[in-house]
Amino acid sequence: MAYQPQGEIQVAAASYTLTKEEYGKGRLLVERRHGSLLNAPVFYLLGLALFALGMTSFFYDGLSMVSVLLAAVLMILGVLTIAYFAVVKPSNIKGEAERQYEGSILLQCPKKAVVCRDVFSIADDYETVRPYYSEQRACVETKEFFLLVADRSGKAYLLPKRAFGGQAEEVSRLLAGEFGKRYRLVK
Repeated sequence: MAYQPQGEIQVAAASYTLTKEEYGKGRLLVERRHGSLLNAPVFYLLGLALFALGMTSFFYDGLSMVSVLLAAVLMILGVLTIAYFAVVKPSNIKGEAERQYEGSILLQCPKKAVVCRDVFSIADDYETVRPYYSEQRACVETKEFFLLVADRSGKAYLLPKRAFGGQAEEVSRLLAGEFGKRYRLVK
């Protein structure tokens, strides 16, 4: 048996073609955990505070038409803020992900993933990437896939669990151990 560095010892291998739904879910998860929706809870609270401030204005004596109008504007701004970050922004991200998927031959072509102890690789007809776990920002595991987030730009690697079959548990244990505090299991 030839010498193999520890990081190159294969733990699991899989072949898959990423679906539009998987890509959309992955994009949304990256944005929620590491991107533009990371601060959405702060904006929910801001919207709630604006709405509450508008509501409390109705409890003052001697309301004028201007104060009623101001209270209504605050309430509307609160509702719009919450609606934007809860519905509109996620919908825009999903729509953008669908357009990216449909316009990218790289996302639609069959891939082969190899998970080793310290490194993983994803190869297709056009490119091969071999990033080390230590170079990645985070790993998020859902019931459907493993998402390895490379950096704040939103670059991520999505590995569907369906492709690993019975090896998915072993991959999960490996990634949890390699990423440590940077690993999250999302139900």
